Amino acid sequence: MGNVTTCQKISVVNNNSGIDRSALLELIEDSFVNGISFITIHPTTTRKIHSIAQLSRVIPSTSRGGMMVVKDMMKNNRDINIFEELFEDLLLLCEKYNIIVSIGTTYRPATVGEALDEVQLLEIARQKYFVEMAKAKGVSVMIEGIGHISLKDIFEYKKYVDEIGVDLMPLGPIITDSAIGFDHVASAIGSTFTSYLGMSNIINVVTRDEHTGGIPSIDSIFEGLKSAKVSARAVNICRFEKLKQEEVNLSKRRAEKKSCILSGGLFDYFSDEKGQGCDRCGENCPLL
Repeated sequence: MGNVTTCQKISVVNNNSGIDRSALLELIEDSFVNGISFITIHPTTTRKIHSIAQLSRVIPSTSRGGMMVVKDMMKNNRDINIFEELFEDLLLLCEKYNIIVSIGTTYRPATVGEALDEVQLLEIARQKYFVEMAKAKGVSVMIEGIGHISLKDIFEYKKYVDEIGVDLMPLGPIITDSAIGFDHVASAIGSTFTSYLGMSNIINVVTRDEHTGGIPSIDSIFEGLKSAKVSARAVNICRFEKLKQEEVNLSKRRAEKKSCILSGGLFDYFSDEKGQGCDRCGENCPLL
């Protein structure tokens, strides 16, 4: 708790003047000193991109951090946003403390229908610009993406990620806007797809509460974690022979027991004590 208290003493936002540059840098360095290993920032917004988003999109932005930066830029009539203004200073801190920086997305699409629109493509170009700056300073860097996107459009998005040439810190992807209350399922499908395509080595945990307005409960967080674990497993058995063999071994045990009821697996829900002919199939079990 001491580390958290230290960080909270630094006030970054003034209700009258917006984000204070010096205080923000101080807070960032304080966080680095206290042990974080990477930081996500939102340096990509410009007045042009924001104007296009307001005119062309149903939902201009769904990023909390990104919109804080936008509001500060507008309030202070800044020529460039606060993170672009202090980006070189931030890179010096990242280099000093060996921190990875993630170039965030203020305009990741909030609906599958707006994926890969003009706004997102403009922001991707800005992400590439900041990635190249970080690389030039020797700072480890990745990009944040995708947001909401259909399975079909993920192939197109991959081309841009490959061109930038750094790891993707995935948000979702949410592959349908209709899975309200089941976003952990939609995200697991999307993350399996992106991971299998080699776009990311990280799976983002999404809970069922994503679009319900509720605060995630312990149960829904564990549910999201389990969904992500299934996603990771589905990809990893395609990559690692040892894990594929574990799948084969499970099947062999089912065959030997003449029952599909087994303990083990990812979550170890069931017991081997369950006899042949489970409640579902009884004497008609096809394994008997």
